[in-house]
Amino acid sequence: MFFGKKKRRCKKRYMVFWDGLLEARFPDFQEKIEVRVDNFSCSGATLHSDRVFLNGHHLIAADQKPELDLKILSPEGVLESRIEIRWYRWLAEKNIFEIGIRFMDILKEKEEFIDRIINKLRRGYCYL
Repeated sequence: MFFGKKKRRCKKRYMVFWDGLLEARFPDFQEKIEVRVDNFSCSGATLHSDRVFLNGHHLIAADQKPELDLKILSPEGVLESRIEIRWYRWLAEKNIFEIGIRFMDILKEKEEFIDRIINKLRRGYCYL
């Protein structure tokens, strides 16, 4: 019997090295943490962070998921979006968390901004 593999990613990701700021809002607590954007696509990104626990709260908590907003500081300008964490893993050799996110609530203006960034990345602009 043959089972086809489901493709994990539908959108091409581009390697970038941008700074970002992740704001997590829990019902009783909120905090901002600095992150590094490692890969970028039109639907999401991969972040690197030194923590996923904030003052006893977990970013990927099942019972009380926080509201997450991300600001990406790209060479084209600031991209702000609500996000959803899809996965994360600990990279022991780098002593850092790798976090896969999906952009939420992308409006028309943000779509055009993201398309502009993707087009420059496709043409080989190096945003390192």
